[in-house]
Amino acid sequence: METDNLKPTHAVKLVETKSLNFKNPVVIIGFPDVGLVGTIVAHYIIDELKLDEIGHIESQLFPPILVIHNEKIQNLIQINGNEHVIVFTSEIPISLKILNDLVNTITTWITAKKAEMTFIIGGIPNQNRLEMKTINTYAIPTTSRASEILNKGNLQLFDEGVIMGMNTLFLRKFFEEKSDSIGLLADSFLAFPDPESSAVVIENLNKMLGWNIDIKKLLEKGEEIRLNARDLMKRTEENLSKMREPKEEDIPMMYR
Repeated sequence: METDNLKPTHAVKLVETKSLNFKNPVVIIGFPDVGLVGTIVAHYIIDELKLDEIGHIESQLFPPILVIHNEKIQNLIQINGNEHVIVFTSEIPISLKILNDLVNTITTWITAKKAEMTFIIGGIPNQNRLEMKTINTYAIPTTSRASEILNKGNLQLFDEGVIMGMNTLFLRKFFEEKSDSIGLLADSFLAFPDPESSAVVIENLNKMLGWNIDIKKLLEKGEEIRLNARDLMKRTEENLSKMREPKEEDIPMMYR
């Protein structure tokens, strides 16, 4: 069913397929991005917590792609969850054509569900990633309440700079609406799937939320994940390249 309190925009429509009595859920947003960190984290949490699909996004602007897992056609942008946890993820890179409408639709829906906290997961490219012994996770809270739980994780505040991409749109929207959310960006390879960075993010989520998700399988299947995700990574990199060249006037003078 199309959710009653959400009018579809011209580009996207959010459809709930399972009605749940949400109890101030934690929301995880993990879309294809640098190193596919958000995607890997989202899929792993869905598998480990055994979260059923409860909804999806529809759009006539989706590319002509059909994704099949275990002999079943998959919705391209999925919503999985239970009463306490909701996870958004995507089987495709997010097109610029639907980006703003998608962010607005999802944030409106999350607000209506009275989410306790929303985590926007992604990677931040680090050219020294291969040599790094310690993978850092940088946090961007949108409210003072969100800031209060950061000391439970092994996190560094992203204190100064400019970031780009769809995760920034989510963070800006939540900031404008004074909604509690935290961006978690892990040091990552730019154009290679990064299960190890994803595992570090999950460890931090465990600490902040009192979860106990075992990352052992994620690390053991690192090479398998890299192989399975290489096509998505290639398409994501092509998509990211379109966002990576802002006009000079769009960048604050102090960062040029």
